Amino acid sequence: MADRISIQNISFSYPNKAPIFSHFSTSIHTETATALTAPSGSGKTTLLHLIAGLIKPQEGQILFPQSHNRISMVFQENRLIPSASIAKNIRLVNKKLTDSEIFSLLEQAKLERYTACKPSSLSGGEQRRAAIIRALAADYDILLLDEPFTGLDAGIKETISQFIHNRTQSKTLILVTHNPDDIALLKCKMAVQL
Repeated sequence: MADRISIQNISFSYPNKAPIFSHFSTSIHTETATALTAPSGSGKTTLLHLIAGLIKPQEGQILFPQSHNRISMVFQENRLIPSASIAKNIRLVNKKLTDSEIFSLLEQAKLERYTACKPSSLSGGEQRRAAIIRALAADYDILLLDEPFTGLDAGIKETISQFIHNRTQSKTLILVTHNPDDIALLKCKMAVQL
């Protein structure tokens, strides 16, 4: 248990829907990159939301090592604050960051010229990169990535995947994707089949 997230006998269903999980158990090793794999509609995003504590299982429990209690997440939607600049969106998750540190993060994602811009002035792919940077700027032990590369072209995808890999050393990364190439790009060592 000390080196893994233990998902124990969980059941979950949305109101008036068939169960997504019924007494499901698995474990995810910490301090490594793991991909959750399954066909569409199998509950991968729901499992991320359960791990994040955004929803609760109706039965069972999810247990974390004591040292793994801070979670950051890239959702399928970018969820940037429309009224805040890109720099302020990043500062929201980590008030300790200096302006130069935020600029450096944006520079690594090739977004430095948008520091003072609102999300609406960025393309969909640029907003996606900003959402990824924001999640990585947080103080976290576990990083949850739900289809993180949506809308990114191949060149920038490689840049961002390397950035994620560099920033998640000694962290726990859990990836949901439909693309096997993404699993390779993020160097996932394990795959959990739902």
